[in-house]
Amino acid sequence: MPSKALASIGQIAAAIEELQLQLLDATVTIRHEERQDIAVSANNPTNWKIENGLICQVKAQSGGNSNIFSGGSFVGGSVNVRGGSFVGGSVHVRGNNYGTISVGDGAIAVGPGAIAVGRGGAVINSGGRSVEIIGDEVWVDGKKVTEDCSDIASSGATGSKTDVAQEPDCIEIVVPLFCRSDLNIHNPGNGEVAVDTWCGGSINLRLTGNGDFKSGAMKELAEVELRSSGNGRIKIASLKSRDFSGILSGCGDLVVDELKVNDFSLRQSGSGAATIRSGIALSGSVRNSGSGDTSLRGSFATITKRISGSGSVTIRSGE
Repeated sequence: MPSKALASIGQIAAAIEELQLQLLDATVTIRHEERQDIAVSANNPTNWKIENGLICQVKAQSGGNSNIFSGGSFVGGSVNVRGGSFVGGSVHVRGNNYGTISVGDGAIAVGPGAIAVGRGGAVINSGGRSVEIIGDEVWVDGKKVTEDCSDIASSGATGSKTDVAQEPDCIEIVVPLFCRSDLNIHNPGNGEVAVDTWCGGSINLRLTGNGDFKSGAMKELAEVELRSSGNGRIKIASLKSRDFSGILSGCGDLVVDELKVNDFSLRQSGSGAATIRSGIALSGSVRNSGSGDTSLRGSFATITKRISGSGSVTIRSGE
């Protein structure tokens, strides 16, 4: 929990058909209690907006002094390469060496895991300062980066003193016990979501970044659809639904301790593993074309399986 007190963002009617949550980078807690509406609070309220049942993070708080690189990830503005190829040199900010930049076969690499751009590569860019590579020079906010770049560091800190005191985003959503709305969560970044329980409606979860999702009992559901194409982990204590659909195409794992569904469908094409520790499904299928393993334990006798990758599919009877 953050040391800074949470401030109210607003309320949502408990009768809303679907509660939607869209994240950039935040720690989210969804819990239930006796109340009449859905209450939403955050430590940085201006980073969020609420509209028609949608809770949307419009800005992610950095949680500290403004650096060009933070935690091994590029968090600045756009990167432009003009007037030739940058073929070497170190990037130093505030006396820290963030590694070298090398360009070859259309790729850019800065430090271990910091930024990779190329065929199939990606840039993690959450907005902020402008970085340009011009010839063999690196420019930040119109100033050349050198071994001594205190002027850039100072300019980045000027006018952003309020950012220093602010913490990474935390948000709490308190839901009435009687609420039976659908829950739709889209997490394309590093946000972490924890749900105490959910009863009724349908669940739609999409993880496309490094963020994790964990939940307690999820029951009396019409449909559950889980999509994970990033590195985030999905952990569910108990899941009871009419239909279940899981699509795993990234490195993140799926773990369900207890599952009971009518129809079970799982598609794996990544390196993440899927584990159902105890479950019952009346029908369904498993398709594994990736390198991750699938392990189902329980009553899955009618499940068909197809393997076209290096991953395995293991189905064991028993609780």
